[in-house]
Order: sequence, then C-alpha cells, then structure tokens
Amino acid sequence: MLYLYRLFNGEPELFLSNFTGPWVGERSLYLFFRPLTEVSLIVDYFFNHDKAYGYHLSNLIWHTTNAFLLFLFSKALLEKLTIGEERDRLFMAACAASLFAVFPTQSEAVAWILARADLVSTFFLLLSLYFFVAKHDKTILSLVAFLACLLSKETAISLPLIIFALSITLSQAQTAKQKIVQASKETAPYLVVFAFYLVWRYLAIGKLVGGYVGSIGERLYENFFARWVSSGSLWQLLHPFNQAIFAENHILRLILRLLYALAGVLVIIGTTIDQKLPSKQKPIYFALAFLVATMLPNFQVWGLSSSMSGSRIAYLPSVGLALLIVFSVYLLSPKLLPLKSGPLLKTTSQLALVALMLTFACITNGNNIAWLNSAKMIRELKSSVESEVARLADGQKLVVFNLPSRVDGAFTFTMRSMLAGLFQANSLADSKANSKANSLADISDRVVPLDYHPNWSIFVNRHDFASVTAQPQLYKLAVYDAALGKLVPTDLSQANEQATLSASTALPALSLSLIHI
Repeated sequence: MLYLYRLFNGEPELFLSNFTGPWVGERSLYLFFRPLTEVSLIVDYFFNHDKAYGYHLSNLIWHTTNAFLLFLFSKALLEKLTIGEERDRLFMAACAASLFAVFPTQSEAVAWILARADLVSTFFLLLSLYFFVAKHDKTILSLVAFLACLLSKETAISLPLIIFALSITLSQAQTAKQKIVQASKETAPYLVVFAFYLVWRYLAIGKLVGGYVGSIGERLYENFFARWVSSGSLWQLLHPFNQAIFAENHILRLILRLLYALAGVLVIIGTTIDQKLPSKQKPIYFALAFLVATMLPNFQVWGLSSSMSGSRIAYLPSVGLALLIVFSVYLLSPKLLPLKSGPLLKTTSQLALVALMLTFACITNGNNIAWLNSAKMIRELKSSVESEVARLADGQKLVVFNLPSRVDGAFTFTMRSMLAGLFQANSLADSKANSKANSLADISDRVVPLDYHPNWSIFVNRHDFASVTAQPQLYKLAVYDAALGKLVPTDLSQANEQATLSASTALPALSLSLIHI
C-alpha cells in the first residue's frame, strides 16, 4: 500500500520501476516479477484508496469474468470439435463455467486481496486460449494475452504446453506425426514470447526462476512427497472442506462422496453405451492435459492444508478439473433401444452435474466463513490496538505478541509488515492534517509486532524480548487473546526466560502493505 500511496503522491516514476524490478521491490522473502498484477492494484487504488471493499469487489469481478471466459472457450472448443448438438454444447460450457465459479478451492483466491495474481493471470490465460480457438486467424491476440499472463504470475509458463495439447486436440491431420508437427509449429510463437519474457524477467530481477527465497525457499525444497501426497493435499483438491468449518460427519461430505460415486457410474456407463464416445475423448484428454500442465509449475509451492490454506494455488488447475468433470460425466446420445432408457441416462448425467454444482456452492459458502471470521478478528484487533495506543505515554511504543497468522485457515498476518496495513489510512491520509504527537495519524510507527517470522514461527527473539521487558518506559507489551478477541496488557515485571526462544529479528520501523479488512 505504501508503494501505491507514493506512486499517487509525488513519485509517478514508481510505475515504471514495477516493470524493471521485483514485485513491490521485495527481495528478502520472495522474488516475483508480476507488474500487471500490480497495475490491477494501482487501478483499484485510484478508485478506492484504502477502502478494502473496493479491492474485494475487484477480485469478485475478475473471478466472474474468468468464469465467463471459460464458458466462451468451452463452447468454442466444443463447436470446433462438432461435439453434440447446440444445446449440448451450451449446457456443457455452462456447467464447466459454473463448476469453476463455485469450486470450493476458490475462496482464498477470491477473498484474499493479495491473491490477485492468480485471478489476473487466469484471466489472460483463458483469453489467450479463447483467441487461439475462436480467432485462429488472429494468433497475435492470443500471443499478446500470453505475454500479459506471464507478466501477471509465473505459473503462466504452462500455457505453451496447453496450446500444444489444444492444437493436437483440434488437428484434422491423419497421422500422429502430422499432428505433432502441426502442434509444434503452432506452439513455436508462444515459445518465442516465453523466451522474450525470460530475458525481460532476468534483466528486471536478476534471475530466471525467482520464487520464494531465504528460509521459506529452503523449506519448500524439502519433502515434496510429503507435501503433495502423504499430507493429503491432492485429496483436498477433490474433497475441499475446511475442517475448521465442517465436522468430519458433516452431511455435505457424504453428499459429495455420493455424487462422486454417481459420476463414476455415469462415466462407466458412458464408456459402454455412449455412441459419441470417440468424439468425446478429445476434449477429455485435453482437460486432463490442462490439469497436469497447470499443476506442474506448482511443484515447489503446492500444499493444500486441511483448513484450505494455500488453496489459491489450485485456482488455475481447477479450470482443467471442471472441464474434466463435465466432459467425462455428460452423456451426449446414449441409446439403449431395447430398454429405451437413453433419455433417462442423459437426464441423470445433467442432474448429477447440477447437483455437484449446488453442492460445491454450499461447500464454498462454508469455506468463506473462515474469511469472514478472519476479517472480524482483524477489525477487533484494530480497535483494540487503537485503544491501547491512545493510552500510551509520549514516546512509548506498543509491542504486540501472539497475533495469529491465520484464523480458521484464512490468512491474517503472515509477515511483520502486514500489521501496519491496518493503520495506513490514519498514517498516510491524516498525517498532513494532524501533527499531534500522540494522535492516531502516526499509529503505524508506534506499533511493533514482537513475534512473526515469515514462516509463521511461534518463537520470538531473546534479545528483542529482553529489550522490551527491560524498558517499560519505551515499550508496553500486550498479548493477543484469541478467546477474548483483543489485546491483553502484560505485567513486564513477571517476564521470565521461558518466554524468550529463537530466531533473529529486530524492532525496525514497520513497512506498510495492503491487508484485507
């Protein structure tokens, strides 16, 4: 947020620095290059300034637009493949878009403002695919969208693989060799754009790869099998319940499993009696290729917890999953003439998809509760901090401890700088008009988080704690009580060495960043 404020208040050159350096200048925690994602936030700041609801509304608009683009792309793909009648294509495209829109893993990507990169990059990726299918004579539009996708989030590197699979899917060539040659030619321009992007990225951040750095980066390169398989992350993708919201015996868990079982039966029936199966195989294989291609770039960061934290990573792969479900389950023209039950089976497949969509919507509604609880916690904390700061002596700072990084799996404070975002409106907007030393205008300079490390450690630095406890005239220590939902003052005279534990941190002035409220 400080970056955005400075850009609109006398430092317009920061706009260009967004295209020539790492995202918001960060190099210590992560090394990303996402200039177009930041541009989307710049537009939001122009209209909304520090009002969080405007950013949330933008996220919702991006997500809704992505669902509509998926509808257009799916419909165009089915038309190119001449699969089914017009009403079949409309229904399948509408189901794919709807399943994607309400898929339960979407809560984090849509509710968390800082997950904007997933929304923006998916928009440009779907736009690129739509132009490739529907406007095949205007490949330049698809290539421009691809570059925009790369400049939004790095996972867009999967697009050339998707284009290759899509080209083979649409190819009318007779032999596999001819299809591969044609697909290679059509994919080549995308590889050229990708090479151009890599050069640009290297010049901007000094690395071709980037990603998370420091202790987090080192941890992410450990235990790939544990994070992908034994942790249950892949199971969470198909069974996306936040355990903090849904009990193990919740009725929706049973309903979802029954619907999956019904879908499996319909797939078996379809492969046995569906006369259009050969033509259906192409989009099914493409959807599977899409899913695999979009999962690959996440090999380092993949990890879906039982509380659904980290689920934003599944945002783009859920496109392929939605397509795979619809293309596999929907029966085009089953004909069992002796039984005359074809129409019944087709209706059953339609009802199964609708029921799955409604079930996903109910699960998503539940998963969203975690984000509502998170927002409530943040509002209460803000009020509590402001009350404590108002009672501080001149020159004294409030040191807060035990702030949660998540509430029911929804992110709150994952790094020190995020706390200051709560008070940015006061600090930046009011400072020009209010110069009283003890006013809320400079509250962000008077609040220091004692714990928090980027990897959500529960430990604090021994030296920092000793400094706080030894200088009560400079620091007032307050502990966040999750049960009470507020800060609780602590008697420093009773502090002991058991409260001082680990990693090195300091008490620097806080940098400012955007946080959801």
